[in-house]
Amino acid sequence: MCPPLDTATTTISTGSVDDVTFVLGPTAPAEFYVKSDTGKMSGRVQDEGNIEFELFAVDAGGKKQVYGTFAYTATAPPEFKPVPIAVWTAPSGCDTPANDELVVNQSYTMCVPPLNTTATTVSTGSVEDVTFVLGDTAPEGFFVKSDTGKIFGRVQDEGNIEFELFAVDAGGKKQVYATYTFIAFDPPGFDLKVDSTSRTNTDPSLFTDPDTHSGPYFVGTSYRISPYTLRSDTVVSTGTLQDIRYTMEGEPDGWFVGAKNGEISGTFSGPGRYSMSLHALDAAKQ
Repeated sequence: MCPPLDTATTTISTGSVDDVTFVLGPTAPAEFYVKSDTGKMSGRVQDEGNIEFELFAVDAGGKKQVYGTFAYTATAPPEFKPVPIAVWTAPSGCDTPANDELVVNQSYTMCVPPLNTTATTVSTGSVEDVTFVLGDTAPEGFFVKSDTGKIFGRVQDEGNIEFELFAVDAGGKKQVYATYTFIAFDPPGFDLKVDSTSRTNTDPSLFTDPDTHSGPYFVGTSYRISPYTLRSDTVVSTGTLQDIRYTMEGEPDGWFVGAKNGEISGTFSGPGRYSMSLHALDAAKQ
């Protein structure tokens, strides 16, 4: 903060210019220090208010003279206040768990609104420097994308879950950005019940029923097969019966399944013996 001694014009009471040292005056802030051979000061201010102090040069004879006077006004740095944008729609792929319930071993992705860059204040740096971290009570299998706050992972155990997502600015100041409270449960298994005497669509002009079809299937002819009707006592591990989706296994080229209704359609491209199976999956992919 001060220039070095001008050795050509400095006069001393005894000794030499090289013997001159520096000390702070009594009104210097408590955590300010001075390097005695150079006068370089370092430290920090603890309180707001006006500050005025002196730096003294001292020669070998103990004679002291003011070398520099310093006057400042100390103000508190701005607080870190992360503010999310008020109106926001979660992008595709973000989960909103129903009734604050999480299913054990099911993967989740949870998103938070972006920072309102106008309303957010930081203690140092810029809003672009803000990162996100999970609190200590977050489930072991959960992780966060530090630049967006997007949380992903899966719960491994049943029970109550409560954790926080923190925003952190460039100065290391941390503030709660979101709080999460869930109940994690291990769902019942998917118990599929079908009525093998009934199909969802029985119009013979549109659908072929493999149970009653007695003739051969012909190459090049299009077929549609309706699935068995789900019974009302079907138990899903999570979600509802309306969440059930369908997949096929072993289907030849040219055959497809309607994911929502389970209807199979296709054309045999050549003669042979074919076997394909229809699978139902509930919301937990069981």
